This record gives sequence, C-alpha cells and structure tokens, in this order.
Amino acid sequence: MDNSGRKWHDFILMLDYGIEELILLIIILLNIFDFFKVLPDEIDYIKKIISWTVLGYLIYQMKPSEILFGKDTKWMDFALIVSYFMLILNKFIIYSQTVYHESLNLTQHELMQRSLSFLPFHHFIVQNSTAIEQVGFSFAMFLMLVMSVFLSREQKFNGPSVAEIFGNIKNPIGRFVVIFGIMISFFIVFINLFLEWLAIAIDAPLMVIGLLFYIFYSRKFPIESYIYKVGDFGESFSKNFINLFHSKQTILLGLSGMLVLHTLTDIGIFMIPYTTGIYDELYLGHLGANHEPLFKLFFLESPMAFSMGFQVVLTYILNSISLILLLVSPAIIWYCFYRKQRLKLARPLLALFFSSLFVFLCLPVYEIVSLREKHSIIGADIITKTVTSNGLSSYITMILAISILIFVGVYLISKIPQALLYIEYLWFICTAGFFGYYVYNFSSSVILYYVTVIITSISSLTTIFTGIIFSLFLIISALFYVVGFFYFVYHSMTM
Repeated sequence: MDNSGRKWHDFILMLDYGIEELILLIIILLNIFDFFKVLPDEIDYIKKIISWTVLGYLIYQMKPSEILFGKDTKWMDFALIVSYFMLILNKFIIYSQTVYHESLNLTQHELMQRSLSFLPFHHFIVQNSTAIEQVGFSFAMFLMLVMSVFLSREQKFNGPSVAEIFGNIKNPIGRFVVIFGIMISFFIVFINLFLEWLAIAIDAPLMVIGLLFYIFYSRKFPIESYIYKVGDFGESFSKNFINLFHSKQTILLGLSGMLVLHTLTDIGIFMIPYTTGIYDELYLGHLGANHEPLFKLFFLESPMAFSMGFQVVLTYILNSISLILLLVSPAIIWYCFYRKQRLKLARPLLALFFSSLFVFLCLPVYEIVSLREKHSIIGADIITKTVTSNGLSSYITMILAISILIFVGVYLISKIPQALLYIEYLWFICTAGFFGYYVYNFSSSVILYYVTVIITSISSLTTIFTGIIFSLFLIISALFYVVGFFYFVYHSMTM
C-alpha cells in the first residue's frame, strides 16, 4: 500500500471510530435528558425504540440458540429475538395508552406546547391494542413452534447448554415439549424482564449511575475509552449474567439472581423518583394515587407535622435509607455466595440498617403491595403515605431517640467478633424475611394475571390455545419464584 493509500485508510478508520463514538455519546445524552425528564414525548419514544434495538442486537450477539441448545444457529437467533419482541408489544402499548390518556386532559394550547406529533399514532395503537397483542402473540407462538419442531429432530442436545441439563430424550414429542418449554422459560425468566428493565424502566437511571461511577473513577481509564466504558456499562453486566444459565451448576444461581434483580430495579423504578421527584409516566404515572414524592408528602402532612419539621424530615430520610438497604441487601448476600465469600456488611451499615429499620417498622412512609387491580402492569408496588397517617406518629421523638440508641448500640457491640457474627445472622434473617414478602407480592400479582387470562381464554374455543400457552407461563413463573427464592435462602444458610 502506497503512502496516499495508507493515509486514506487511516482517515476511514478515524472517521469510523468518530462516528461510533458520536452515536454512543448521543445515546448517553438521551438517557441523561430522559432521567431529568426534559425529553419531548416523541424523542423519548424514539429513544426507547433505539434502546430495544440495541438490546436486541446485544442478545443476538450473545447467541441465544447456543446458550439454550448448544448450537449456534444464526437464523434461529434472529427468529427467537423476533418472537420475544412480539411477546412484549404490550409494553409499548402501555406507553401509548399513557401518552394518549394524558393528552385527553390537556388543553389545545398545552397540546401545541408539547408538540405531540405522534398522538395520531398513539391513538391508533390504543384503538387496536387488542388486535396488535393477539397478532404479536400468535406470530411469536408460530415461530417458536416451528423452531421446536425443527430442533426436536436432533437426537442429542449439545453442551454446555440449558437443554443439556435434561439429558438425552429419545422421544421426539418429549424433546419438542422440552425445547418449547425452554424457549418460553428463557423469555419469562430473562428476556421479558431484561427488555423491560434495561430498555424502558431503568435505562436512564442505570446510564446516569454508570456515568457517575466512571466520572468518579475516570482517572483510572484512558480518555479515549471513557465513552465506550460508559456505553458498555449495561452490556457487560447482562453478558456475564446470562452465562449463569449455561450449565446445570449455575442455573439455580441465575434464577435466584433474577429475583435479586427485581429488588434492585425497584430502586430505579420507585426509590429514585420518590427521593428526587423525577419519575417516569410509563410506571408511576400509570399507577395513580399514593405514589407521591417525599417533598410532596411533606406538604400533605397534618399541621402538627410542621411544628416537628426536623423529626418528620428525619423520619422520611431513615425510611428511605431502610427501604434502600432492604432492597440492596439480597444483592449483597447473593453476590457473597456467588463469589463464595462469607456474608458480611460494614459495621456502620449494619448499625444504620437496624436503626433505620426500627423507624421504618414504627413509622412507615412506604408500603409494599401487590398490583392486583391494574393488569396492564403487574408485579410489586411501593406506595407512599404521610408520617402522620401512622398511629404511632405522636411518639415520633421517642422513636427517633430509640433509633439513635440502636445505631450506637449495634455499632459498639459489633466490635466483638462473636457478637458481630450474630448481628450478621440477624441481618440475613431480616433480609430473607423482607425478600420473601417482596417475592410473594410480586409473584402473586403475576400469577393472578395469568389465572385471569387463562379463565378468559378457555371460555371460548377460538382462544383455548392461548389459555393452554398461558397455563405453561403460569407453571414456569410459579416454579421460577418458588425455586429461586428457596435456593437463595438455602444456599445463603449453608455458607
């Protein structure tokens, strides 16, 4: 290659590098603007589509056919991703419903200010939501059935893979059932939750947290790799996590990890909006009343609360600290047995855990309930309420004083190694109890939703196939929550 050709080649490489960097920078900026809710609805909608596309490509690069069945088949990877996307069309339907119903309460001037140019599109989606969901579901099932028939001709599952766990199944019908069940299970346990969390629910908070983390440690990384490391924040995590489902030795660890991710994501869905006042209309806006940020709750307090402003604010702070620690603790415990380390938490955090937990139990401003009525969104819900709505609010000063004593007492006693061991056991028991209560509320909402769909479906011959498929969804979901939780508790206790 002559000198001019080499320069042209170097220029093309530099341009390609610059374009990739620019695209990553745009995605990061869009997520930052989304976090602070300054994106127009149309741009936010486009951003979510971009996020889904990027995650779809990421899943394709992970070779799901190889993970599930031990053989990398490109057309099957593509078909799996298409079928999974067809099954989650309801997520974008919910977004369109939120935007459209919100627009009905706006004046003409407000509509012009918000420039809702996608409003006719949202109206079309809302008007045809049932048909869109049915077509997407039918097409997804058709693709999965075709792939299951194709794979059932194989005499042996390759490994390492999820299918290899079931060993050699000589009966073609048995292989078909196992293959179809694996495809459905992978959707329920991994794809459905990851696409919802990383592309819709907490994509912006996750990106902002990742950005802050890399800014704080930026001197450790070369400047030219800074943007790529931020953009890779979610990608590297999901890629490492999905490998847990690759063998029988780690699949239960992966299941319990998915349950842990439920509580972690609720920090982004609920706790960040409640503490900052910045929330996503797709979730909190769709859930209605009893989801007010803390600063709004303060002004809803009774007049008595204003005479004790410091105590009330401190109660809000300790409640938030307690719930965040309770939501994070399962992840800390899971990480300890994932790394085969002893369960441990820093002594100041242990003291803060128990002191704030006492306030949370006596004067709760948060309550975890099950979403049983709003079937468009299922799972656990965290609602807020004022301090003075609690029966013990008149004892707020005494409760806070006892909380301080608990902090000091736990911190001092934990200096004794044997006492520290018992305190850590008590922390685990409290965490396991809270985690079980959370999983119960989340799973009962999911199971109730499936039961409702099944009863509706089997009442008509034209939809009985849908009822059968959702029965499979129900069984897999119940096994996932029960097995995942008990493995978490059992494995933690045997460490």
